[in-house]
Amino acid sequence: MLPLLALLATLTADPLTSNREGLRALERASDAHGSEAGMKLSLAIRGDVINESQSLTPLAPFETYPFAIDVKIDQAAKRVRAETRSAIAGDFHFTDVILLDGGKGYVLTPEIKACREITSEPPVLNRFLPHRLIQQALQNRASVRSFGDGIVSFATSNGQVMALELDRESGLLRRVEQVGPHGIFGDGVRETLYEHYKRTGALMLPSVVRVRSRNSVHGGIENVYRYENARADATFDASELALPEGYAKGDWSYRENFGVKSLAKDVYLLENISNATGQWSYNVLVVAFDEFVLVAEAPVGSDASEKVLAKIKELAPGKPVRYLVQSHHHGDHLGGIRPYIADGVTILAGPTLKPFLEKIAAAPFSLEPDRLQRAPRAPLVEMVSEPRTIRDANHALVIYNIGPNPHARDMLIVHLPKEKILWQSDMINDGEYPENASTRDFAKKVEALGLKYENVVGLHGRSTSN
Repeated sequence: MLPLLALLATLTADPLTSNREGLRALERASDAHGSEAGMKLSLAIRGDVINESQSLTPLAPFETYPFAIDVKIDQAAKRVRAETRSAIAGDFHFTDVILLDGGKGYVLTPEIKACREITSEPPVLNRFLPHRLIQQALQNRASVRSFGDGIVSFATSNGQVMALELDRESGLLRRVEQVGPHGIFGDGVRETLYEHYKRTGALMLPSVVRVRSRNSVHGGIENVYRYENARADATFDASELALPEGYAKGDWSYRENFGVKSLAKDVYLLENISNATGQWSYNVLVVAFDEFVLVAEAPVGSDASEKVLAKIKELAPGKPVRYLVQSHHHGDHLGGIRPYIADGVTILAGPTLKPFLEKIAAAPFSLEPDRLQRAPRAPLVEMVSEPRTIRDANHALVIYNIGPNPHARDMLIVHLPKEKILWQSDMINDGEYPENASTRDFAKKVEALGLKYENVVGLHGRSTSN
């Protein structure tokens, strides 16, 4: 079957007629789903899910981790308590807690006892509450189109097109489809299917939600979420909505906007390349050899890497980037790798990354064309299993593969022995995430290697001293 949006592209209809028919279908769907108004909804959602962008290995088979949401909503009083829990490889656990009372409150990050103030409910729950998607479509009325057989499309406020498949008999939302960029994985399709509706008070809620994604790098992946204990009479204890003791506003005042820190002669840390203001920032290590430059890590996305490459031209004019050290395969760490591939930079990576990087280089980016899409080429990859030394008359560094690490099968670190600098990614995230199993494994292996260092720098967080 063609994806819904591909099907929509083949159809034509009078826009005004299509808009009117689409709005009628959505209004019928709104009546069928019911409303949260007047309810005090409580709900638990559970799943064992794949996060292919943060897995142990670059390509399938992938491991699964538990996912949970516990939510209470009283729309009339503008009260919300929602706790989302998830995990990824390497003993990383993530918890977000939304506390909203009378339209004001906090988002909590328990792992670092940080909070930020909010004045409205974040949209994290919307994809699990199909009636809200119907309302979102009705709020973007001019963009609504009907294509018959219960298929309606609309554009969100940021221009993203969504296709909805409504049940022709009940009017309930059965499927949502989005065709769009999937980050470093290129063009992709994401489907959300809502199954086995049951009534909870005035509201119809699914019992099962399936989220299916497909792109040319990973093929197809499905995650299943099951709904439990749905009730229409939630009660709120005052303590549930109060800011817990020990929490403080997230303080990343040590972090400035994108800038350059000189670590030693010809060694630079490009800090906060994405100008992050929240928990996670991204840094890049740059070493200027006599005739070329080595970069450690290509995080975030192509725009960030283009900014990094432009800054390198200022720091080391006339010296081409010859090497990129890619510590591991996670999406936020190599999201900006395609400009380096387009420039013919040699990528130093663990053996498991080579087929993965070849798929990334070949992935179609027709929806958001980049330099590699316009001038395709295969990646130049050198696999690092044993220590790899790069030197010239005045500089030397050694790349070690200390995998398997609990966070990823291959994990590269960079040691500059003369400068006593050690570069790593995800295993120390000072100021942004506490130590965990990945940290302990890293410390044990660095000690076994006998590396001498005084300064540890990394992709995330602050530099630390030995």
